[in-house]
Amino acid sequence: FTGLARGRKSWWLAGIALALASVFAVGASVAVGLALVVLGGLRLRDGARTRETFALIATGAVIALVASLATPHVPEHLAYRAHTVMQFVGPFLGSLSWPFIGTPALAVVTNAPLIALVVLRLLRRTKPDDLQDLAILAGAWAAAIGAGFAFYRGGIEIGSQVPASRYLDFLCFLIPANALAAISLVRRFKNPVRRRLVVGSTLWGLATVAGLVTFTVLGWNSIIAPRIENQTFRTRLVTLLQRTGDPRKIAG
Repeated sequence: FTGLARGRKSWWLAGIALALASVFAVGASVAVGLALVVLGGLRLRDGARTRETFALIATGAVIALVASLATPHVPEHLAYRAHTVMQFVGPFLGSLSWPFIGTPALAVVTNAPLIALVVLRLLRRTKPDDLQDLAILAGAWAAAIGAGFAFYRGGIEIGSQVPASRYLDFLCFLIPANALAAISLVRRFKNPVRRRLVVGSTLWGLATVAGLVTFTVLGWNSIIAPRIENQTFRTRLVTLLQRTGDPRKIAG
């Protein structure tokens, strides 16, 4: 992402090479491809109709297509998918609400800096730069991971609002993406708009820290500490799953 966000050709080529290498991650690389297409689309909107921009979009499309075709499909997992719009929207917004995970109503608030940046880019109210591109790439990648979770696991109770802990490693990238977006916006505007942006960014940062602390304490008390005390829980969970056939028994 850093290489693709930089303007110099050597950095850009390195970014393309690493993006192509991501296809070996299979499922997660679909999100990489989608993020590249999003950035390429914004660059077209900026008026950057260059060879690099079209190559960026083509690379992203190829990665997403190849990774999608290479991803193993398990027939038994079809029942877990979202089968209605609401089954998708709830888990998707719940994912984007990180660190207030599972609270769909806060998705817009937690991603306010990134949303504002994208809107300004679409309206051509801000001059594009590397920092903006990096924020958009990282944010689009994390959002695509959330969309994948919502689609593939939105149809079962354990995926109703809160993703399993293994997805959170990717969703947490929304925080640095929004932080970079906020920094970019503050740098681009002058007073009095800058002062308002600083106040808004500070409030967003304080709320994010509070959410992280709350989520960390909750995770420690409800998941980590009990598992430290009981080292046999994995064996018992697998045994329970085999006996009941109910995937909700191993939620989280």
